[in-house]
Amino acid sequence: MDFRRFYIVANLWHFLLRGTSAVFGRGLRSFVCILISLFLGCILGIERLLRFGKGISILSAFYFASVT
Repeated sequence: MDFRRFYIVANLWHFLLRGTSAVFGRGLRSFVCILISLFLGCILGIERLLRFGKGISILSAFYFASVT
């Protein structure tokens, strides 16, 4: 897994969540979080991550971290 790509995408994801939360409120933030988590999974290669059993845990960790 390319950790540099992961770091860039995670920072972009965090920036987008902060922006949508500040502008539109918490409801849209959860929706954007789901979309970005799916996008992140596609970029990192969800099939490869799932083979190692980490894909779902990584995506769910991002989701729950942004919702709480």
